[in-house]
Amino acid sequence: SPKSDVYYVHKAMIAVGSRRSELLGRRIREAENTARGGSPDGHSTEVNVHETVMLESAADAMGILLDFCYYPDQPLDITVENAVPLVYLAKRYRIRLLLEQAEAFVLEKLESTTAMYFLLDSYLYRLDDVCSRAIDVTAASLAETVDFEPIYRLPPELFQRIVLSKDLKCESELLSLIVYSYCGEHHAEDIDVEYFRELTKPRIMADIDPKVALMMLKFYVDLILEDDENCDIMEVLDGDSLMKRCVTVVAKQWQNEVCEPLMIDAEWDADPSRRKPLSSNAEQAALHRS
Repeated sequence: SPKSDVYYVHKAMIAVGSRRSELLGRRIREAENTARGGSPDGHSTEVNVHETVMLESAADAMGILLDFCYYPDQPLDITVENAVPLVYLAKRYRIRLLLEQAEAFVLEKLESTTAMYFLLDSYLYRLDDVCSRAIDVTAASLAETVDFEPIYRLPPELFQRIVLSKDLKCESELLSLIVYSYCGEHHAEDIDVEYFRELTKPRIMADIDPKVALMMLKFYVDLILEDDENCDIMEVLDGDSLMKRCVTVVAKQWQNEVCEPLMIDAEWDADPSRRKPLSSNAEQAALHRS
């Protein structure tokens, strides 16, 4: 169940001075003016009480916000974990100095190892400026990522923005592995054919890794049929770029497995002089080639 926190504060500390909350200051003044005009004693509970609902991480950072307003000589207690909630609170309550310090901290600390913290929190709090920066940092370091599980847990909208980022740095075959794993193995129920086509365009993914080429093609066909189960799949795939790339890489992979043994056997049949009897320990190459 939601938790409830209560803070007792002084109006002079949160509504006045360089660290004031412009939002709370305005509400206090408006409530006081209303009280003077309609209440015999000039007082109103609206002046004294401010109730709000917020996400847990923002609620946890509320005490830090109040300490910032109360104690100007103390440094802001900001960390990677609470930085984005503090940016959100500073924007919400319009505390300019807090916003400056929190945003400066995010810009300073935003790098490949911290981008996921900032990405998820900024998406949650709808802070698109921070979110866009975190997306670009994540995209620029995608090829160096060791643990992909946090990326696979991202909502489709964020994953798409990473893959389509102008700062993306990831070799095409590796990208095909990442995209297939995300779409085909982790979010198959959330992906439609247009989304998949967008992430697999030739300018983004010129080459497909042989390990996923067939699986990617099957997943693509399934998405097409899910979109229109009555379509002529061969007609839809005629000239399709993704289908061609998948088939091409599969054909190249199978070339040595299929064509080379056939060529050797054909040459052996055509030139009897090249035939040599097999020793008792010899194995038939065409049957046992690995």
